[in-house]
Amino acid sequence: MERWFDTSCFSTAGMQAALAAGTPRFGNSGRNIMDEPGWRVWDLNLYKSTPLTERTALEIRFELYNMWNTPHLQRPNRSVGVAAFGQLTAQPDIGSGSPRSIQLGMKLLW
Repeated sequence: MERWFDTSCFSTAGMQAALAAGTPRFGNSGRNIMDEPGWRVWDLNLYKSTPLTERTALEIRFELYNMWNTPHLQRPNRSVGVAAFGQLTAQPDIGSGSPRSIQLGMKLLW
């Protein structure tokens, strides 16, 4: 995504001018004002356990992680002044943020 938030609202020109004048200061924006995209994760797990004998059972499992294959993006770049400022550029590689994953398994319980 090109711009997740309005990047024209952020500038370091005033802070740089104050630093050059010998009166450094902090910016005037609030804390935690930059939102990031939310995550909606839908997982599905279906399994059937079938008794084989008195002490054993067979379990068959079907699992879908990120069932709807919703893309989840990393935080936007928050470095003011760089070309990628405000852009969503990456997708996480781990956990529920990864693309859809399908798993089929069988387990013998004794």
